[in-house]
Amino acid sequence: MKIPRRSRWMVPVAILGILVLSCTRASALSPTDTLREFFHQTVAVVDDPRTETHPQEARLKIRKMAGTVFDVREAAPTALGPHWKARSPAEREEFTLLFGRLLEQAYLNLITSMIGGRRIDIRYEDETTEGTAALVRTTIQAKDGRSVPFDYRMTMRQGRWTVRDVIVERVSLIDNYRAQFKRVLASAPYSALVASMRSKTSEDRVVRAGPTESATVTVGREGRSQAP
Repeated sequence: MKIPRRSRWMVPVAILGILVLSCTRASALSPTDTLREFFHQTVAVVDDPRTETHPQEARLKIRKMAGTVFDVREAAPTALGPHWKARSPAEREEFTLLFGRLLEQAYLNLITSMIGGRRIDIRYEDETTEGTAALVRTTIQAKDGRSVPFDYRMTMRQGRWTVRDVIVERVSLIDNYRAQFKRVLASAPYSALVASMRSKTSEDRVVRAGPTESATVTVGREGRSQAP
């Protein structure tokens, strides 16, 4: 599907919609239709005249409209790996929140860099469902003319399909962050990792982030700067 371009930041707002994609009607939809339906709802927000002057409000509206965000409660323990067990309930809650925001930024920046500010052309290629798990294969037309595969691993939870991972050209975003966190924690304490995540995912940075804004985790003197 093609989405009209209104301004540079609107594409990221629309992209964000897929990541936070459980909507109230999802229980009656297939995995593919869940993606498609929520994306249509997101476009409606993008096309709202108020969105041009109130970008932060639009982003919040998309998140609230979703109801349930990307399934970070399942993804967060996987991403943190063996370090998850040592974390207190409060630390786990904070990490889950920060990781969800970081994941949104990474996904958003990845796509916007690929399309280069052009219209988004998403094609729904295939769907495989087995019990409460599903895989939806899509492609996005990149600025260099390539058709880039974006696959969505989805899970049925409480009657609704949610995305638990995105695989871009056979690379899992969750596995990518797991490797990144492992490298950071090999040379820096957990507190340094969380401090970096807080900085990267502050509301001001989320609102102002552009297509090339980095969503990787960087630590200070206690560790090294890491990129996926």
